[in-house]
Amino acid sequence: MLKVEIINVGNELLIGRTVNQNLFWLGARIFDLGGYLKRATIIRDIKSDIAEAIAASVGEGPDLILTTGGLGPTYDDITMGSVAHALGLKMKLNDQAVKFMTGRRTPESENVRLAYEKMATLPEGSTPLFNYAGSAPGALIERGHTKIVIMPGVPAEMQDMFTRYVEPMFGSNKSKEIVILTENIYEAELAPLVAKMADKYPQVYIKTHPASESGISRVKIELKTQFSDNAIDAEYNEIETWLKQNGVKFSVQ
Repeated sequence: MLKVEIINVGNELLIGRTVNQNLFWLGARIFDLGGYLKRATIIRDIKSDIAEAIAASVGEGPDLILTTGGLGPTYDDITMGSVAHALGLKMKLNDQAVKFMTGRRTPESENVRLAYEKMATLPEGSTPLFNYAGSAPGALIERGHTKIVIMPGVPAEMQDMFTRYVEPMFGSNKSKEIVILTENIYEAELAPLVAKMADKYPQVYIKTHPASESGISRVKIELKTQFSDNAIDAEYNEIETWLKQNGVKFSVQ
């Protein structure tokens, strides 16, 4: 199971200008792929703060650090340089990245050419990750057993890059989910059962979500696991038995 940390970069994420779709999407994908997201950090476009966050994450020794944002051509797109600073690396124009970018779209002016060069200047020794959904390339840096993947902040670009380059790192592991929908029982009545299951099957994440529809109390019980053992099935069987014994109407999604 890969241990993952995420660093989202961008003032817009912290001032309410932009919803952090990248964290929402990545959290779901990492779980589905059998990974463990330990921590997510949101940082302003400040070089020292980004570098500090990178250094702190590397110090935790995760298998994978994912950054999003700050790879464009504008003055505040400083993620690449900040990562390089944190790792003690120099920045260098990457010819492969330039060739890929100009092959997709020829610069129409000197300003565009300079913008390409800014975006294609990567930490020395890194592997460029080509951007098939936009312009700015990402980068892969290995530090010990930790892989640092630097990706764009535009959701469509980040998702495409993650799917192409990062998903294969997770191997064949997949998560499993069982969702139980109950009727005419309140969450408080299920709480002792849920607490017992959480203690008995720690490798399975269990969570209840209450709702009410047309005066009928409904509770969704979610079971999720990233382990390949049969704990989730055993837990479901116990819950099913309890619901039947207590005359609770339920269905399974």
